[in-house]
Amino acid sequence: MYKTALVAEALQDGRALIEALVKRRFPVSAAVWYYLPENMRWRLFIVSRFVDQKGPLQAYRYVQRELARLPASRISLDDISVLSERGTDFQDLRVAIERTGSARVRRGGRMQDVVFEDAYIYRL
Repeated sequence: MYKTALVAEALQDGRALIEALVKRRFPVSAAVWYYLPENMRWRLFIVSRFVDQKGPLQAYRYVQRELARLPASRISLDDISVLSERGTDFQDLRVAIERTGSARVRRGGRMQDVVFEDAYIYRL
């Protein structure tokens, strides 16, 4: 099977969603597109302490509300997972990303977008 490409539109829509969430004061600790080989698809993982504070259902509602506000977004809630900062899922994701790529890039003291073979990182 061939790996599907992460298209520029999905990258732009993901960035717009993350920016909208941050603007509305939704705490985003990490945001990563990651290719899941078992599902043969890309998924946008959003890591937030909001999940610990209010629960994943409330986090998904918040994300869905922001998605609905984005004009003509080509991503949907089906493309997104919200994760707790403290959860093992986030730690496992970090390890998986570190295995797939190269050195991280820092500019001006903060992480910049980095493309790995199987991940696109907005912030980590």
